Amino acid sequence: MLIKPLNRFRAKISGKVTLRTVLIVPFVLQTFAAVGLVGYLSFRNGQKAVNDLANQLQSEISDRIEQEVQQYLDTPHKINQTLTAAINLDLLDVKNRKALELYLWRHLKIFDSIHAIFFGYQEGGITVARRHEGRLFIDETKGLVNGDYYIYTTDNQGNRQELFQFGNPYDARTDSCIIRVT
Repeated sequence: MLIKPLNRFRAKISGKVTLRTVLIVPFVLQTFAAVGLVGYLSFRNGQKAVNDLANQLQSEISDRIEQEVQQYLDTPHKINQTLTAAINLDLLDVKNRKALELYLWRHLKIFDSIHAIFFGYQEGGITVARRHEGRLFIDETKGLVNGDYYIYTTDNQGNRQELFQFGNPYDARTDSCIIRVT
């Protein structure tokens, strides 16, 4: 039963289908299949390459961020170590406020990621080199003792210029930001 309709269909088509059509249609179908397969494989490999590149980039960025954060966290320790070494080797007399101010100011210039460097005295006084809105300042209490807080602008050599601001009395012994080093 199925053979009769197929024979009729073949008879109907055989008169209309030329040899040219018989040769071209399979070639075109093969070409489309090959192009489609190549396109699919290229797309898939392209996605894989992009994903691999994205993973490499994320890894590099993560490593660089970790390195920058570690360097940022190590800087205060390096500053403290150099200050301690300078004091222990008698290269810096912390009671000489001018020398201490210049020492702290120069370190602030070198380490541009640091906002401020504090030096608190046992008597409650403080000397600070700090950065604010791109400018460098020297802060201090008069003498080595607690008392009124003064903020001075500095020139490009680290020397005090004018009194920028006068603050409330300050005592380094009660400031939670100051860590006592013995």
